[in-house]
Amino acid sequence: MTAPTEGVRTRVLVVDDDGDTAASLGLLLTHQGYEPRAVADATQVVTQARQFSPHVILMDLAMPTISGFELARLIRTEPGFADVPLLAVSGLTGGKYLDRAMQAGFNCLLVKPVPFAELHQAIMALLQKQIGASDN
Repeated sequence: MTAPTEGVRTRVLVVDDDGDTAASLGLLLTHQGYEPRAVADATQVVTQARQFSPHVILMDLAMPTISGFELARLIRTEPGFADVPLLAVSGLTGGKYLDRAMQAGFNCLLVKPVPFAELHQAIMALLQKQIGASDN
């Protein structure tokens, strides 16, 4: 998976077991020019990622069926998803969760509630980093 090219809307897969949270974040992303897809069923994340080909995946960590930690490890093994930026967006805070998130394959951890400006900045920074890495 590669970063979006100029003129292409950034596709963002939003994963949160709270369907209202996923949908609300998706709506906010739409209004800011992103192309989101919200997924509330963790068992559908890999299938949705394959179909949607997101540039970025935002994911909750604490989900009942499959944790975000487990999903990140699964996504990282999928062909074409080794370098897709993964942003954990969670109410879990503290160094141990950050360490676990990084070990699972996330690029950063943002704590809920995340101000949209901070979320947008994190997405842009990770995409720029990805573009820079692909130029080398």
